[in-house]
Amino acid sequence: MFATSLIGFLSGIIFEKEKWKEHQLVLSTFGFIVTLVLYGGIMNFYATLSYTDQMTKEVILATYAQGFPLDLIHAISTFAFLFLMAKPLIQRLERVKVKYHIMEK
Repeated sequence: MFATSLIGFLSGIIFEKEKWKEHQLVLSTFGFIVTLVLYGGIMNFYATLSYTDQMTKEVILATYAQGFPLDLIHAISTFAFLFLMAKPLIQRLERVKVKYHIMEK
């Protein structure tokens, strides 16, 4: 939950500006990077903490090596989903913001 909320927080800060919302490639690339590095990094470290009491460099590296293929698949699917669905989802969110007067300045 921490990793997911951290990604959402960073996304809100970075993509607050209107100029970035319409760039699907930038949004998709950001999703790929944070999913692979941030989410995968936090979750693989948590996996190491949860299954061993010996925190050695070798154990941590082995956990990251085992988790990397799944992290890569997760990051690629995040890229594809954001690239294909970002524009329609952003348009719907903008309609909801206007309809319910959310985040008016």
